Amino acid sequence: YNIRPLNMAHSTQLFYGRLFNPEEKCPSHLEEIAWKILEKCAGLPLAINAISGLLSSKEKTRKEWDLVKNSIGHALERNSSVEEMLEILSLSYFDLPPHLRTCLLYLSIFPEDYTIEKDSLIRRWIGEGFIHEQNQLGAYNSGERCFNDLINRSLIQPGERDEFDEVKSCRVHDTVLDFIVSKAIEENFVTLVGIPGVNPVAGNKVRRLSMQNDGEIPSGLVLSSVRSLNVFGRN
Repeated sequence: YNIRPLNMAHSTQLFYGRLFNPEEKCPSHLEEIAWKILEKCAGLPLAINAISGLLSSKEKTRKEWDLVKNSIGHALERNSSVEEMLEILSLSYFDLPPHLRTCLLYLSIFPEDYTIEKDSLIRRWIGEGFIHEQNQLGAYNSGERCFNDLINRSLIQPGERDEFDEVKSCRVHDTVLDFIVSKAIEENFVTLVGIPGVNPVAGNKVRRLSMQNDGEIPSGLVLSSVRSLNVFGRN
C-alpha cells in the first residue's frame, strides 16, 4: 500500500503545530516563506518534522527562515524519494552544536526499531565522555538537556512516558538511523558488525564496536583501540 504524501493543509497543520502554541498564529511576515518551505518538503512528515525542529531552535525572523529555505535545495520539489529526504536531514545534522552531533552519532550503535532507555543512554554518553558538568549543571542533567534537545529537533522520537509525562525512552526513525549510520561509518565513529550491506573496512582502527544479528568480527580489524563493545542479539 503506497501511502500518499500529506496535502498542504495537513502539512501546514503539522509544521505550525511544532513551531507555535495553539493560541499562536504564524506571523504574516513568515507565511510566504513557510509556504515555500512546505513545498520543498513535498508532504513528507519526516521532512516537515525535521525542518520544523530545526526552525524551532532559530529566531522567528524572515532572515533566519530564509536562510533555512535556501539551504534545502530544489531536489524535493521534483522528487520526494528517500535520497532527497537525506538532504533535509543533513541540513539539520550540520546545524547541531558539536557535542549534540556527537550524541546523535552515538545512536548509530543501536539496531533498527530498538527502544532506547533514556537513563541508560545518558549514562552511556557520560561514560564515553561526551557529556560533562557545565555551569553548575550536573553531568546527568546536561545529558538530559541534550536528550530533550534531540527530541525537540525531531531527530529522535519520544517513546514511553512516566506518570509525570516525562519521556523515559526513545526510538530512531529508520531513515534517520540510516543517515546517522552512514555518517558514523564515514567518520569511523563506530564499527558495525552483522548488518546486511554494511561491511567493516579492514585495517580501520575500531573505536566503538556494535555487534548485531549474531555477527562475527571479521579478520583484519584493528581492535587495540576499542573504547566500547555493544552486543545486541544472542552473541
